[in-house]
This record gives sequence, structure tokens and C-alpha cells, in this order.
Amino acid sequence: MIDITFNEAFADTLHQHLKTPVIALQFDLQIGSLHRLNNALDPFWQLKAKHDSNSTAAQLVAAAHQQLARLRKSTDAGEAVRVWWSDSADDTLGFLWLCDRLKDQQLNVTHIKVPLTVANYQNRDVLKRFATLGDIDSDAVNAYLDTAKKIYHTVCVKHTVTNGGRCRRLTHR
Repeated sequence: MIDITFNEAFADTLHQHLKTPVIALQFDLQIGSLHRLNNALDPFWQLKAKHDSNSTAAQLVAAAHQQLARLRKSTDAGEAVRVWWSDSADDTLGFLWLCDRLKDQQLNVTHIKVPLTVANYQNRDVLKRFATLGDIDSDAVNAYLDTAKKIYHTVCVKHTVTNGGRCRRLTHR
């Protein structure tokens, strides 16, 4: 099984806690054209490199392509996929993008939608709001494993929706 998330920090948390391979697809899909993943010259990469003091645009493109290659290798091998996501823009768009990418493959895919707002956090009478999945404690990961839902053979059913703005609906039980 391969775990997939759209947050690099959470990918590290999952890898350390679950001891399984994890692919971090942190592509910032809420910004700009989705076609930039196929275009190394897209201005997005230059802009992202300006804000990432450790990487050049070419390195960012290479890292994205490396993650896509890992994903392709795993799915081509028929590996089971478990996707971790939340209501954040990065996660939701990443999840929909991934579903679209996997829609024609017969894979065992499960998803875990992690809430970013947690009542009674750490058994205290508080409401905790996380900004991203990267803020989630590794101790909480086991509790979310029980919430995994299978996505059946039709990963994404294409349909047109004018209400809500989503182009795809997931089928799961």
C-alpha cells in the first residue's frame, strides 16, 4: 500500500508513524493552471522558487515530476492507494485531481478525510483548528485509520454541476 497526501510535512508524519511509503503531491493546485505540471516553463515555477529559498524553478519541476513518476510506478504496479486529505484548498483540489488521474485504473483506493477542526482536543475541553494536515500530531494518525472509506471501481463519475462548482463526484460507501 502507498499513502498519498498533498502536504509534505504530513507526508513525513505519516512515513515516520506508519512506516509505509508515502508520496507527497504538494503541487499548490489552488493557484494557477493545472497544466503547469506538464510545462516546466510555466511562470508558476518561477514564482514558487522566489518564495522557496532552497530550490530553483528547475529543481521544483524535477521534484514534481519525480513524485508523479513514483505515483505512476505504484499505480501501474496495481498497488493499493490510501489518500489522506482535508477541506483545505490544497487537499481538496489535490484529491479531485488525483481521482481524475486514477479514474480509468482498477485500483484498490481508500481515502481518509481528516478534519481540521477537532473538538475536545487531547481530552481537554477545547476546540482546536489546524491550518493544514502538517499541523496534525502523529499520535492522532491511528484514530483516523479507522475512518478510511473505500472508493469503488469508478473512482470519479463525471457529471456537470452548476451548484457547488465541483465537476466530479466521488463514489464511495
